[in-house]
Amino acid sequence: MSPAAKMKILLVEDDALSRMVMMEMLSMGGYEMVSAATGAEAVTMAAATDIALIMLDNRLPDGSGADFFTAIRGAEHADKRTPRPIIAVTGDAFPEDQRRFLQLGFTDYLSKPVSLPELHRVLAKYFPADSAGGS
Repeated sequence: MSPAAKMKILLVEDDALSRMVMMEMLSMGGYEMVSAATGAEAVTMAAATDIALIMLDNRLPDGSGADFFTAIRGAEHADKRTPRPIIAVTGDAFPEDQRRFLQLGFTDYLSKPVSLPELHRVLAKYFPADSAGGS
C-alpha cells in the first residue's frame, strides 16, 4: 500500500465531469478520497478527522471557495485542530490569481485544467513519501 493510501483527500468540485477526472487522477496516485459538490457539503465533510488535505474549487453553486476556506479554517480553530493543507483548484489561472489565493491563506494552488504531473508535483509537497505520485 502506498503511503498516500493512508491519507484521505477531500475533493470539492461541483462539475461532475471535472470531479470524475480529478478523482481518477487521484486514484491513479493511490490516494483515498471523498468528494463534495457544494461548499456546505465540504464544510461538513471537512470536520471528519481522517481528512488529511482538501482540494477546493473556487466557484461553487452555493458560494466562493474563499468563503468556504474561511469556514473550514474557523471550524479547525474552534475545534483546536491543526490546520490541514487546503489547495485552491480554479480556472483563475493568471499569476495574480495565484498570489490572491495564497494571500487569502490557501496552502497551495492548482489551475484548471489540472495535469497529472502538476497534481503529483503539488501533492508530493504534502505527502513526501509519495513524491513519485504513487507509482
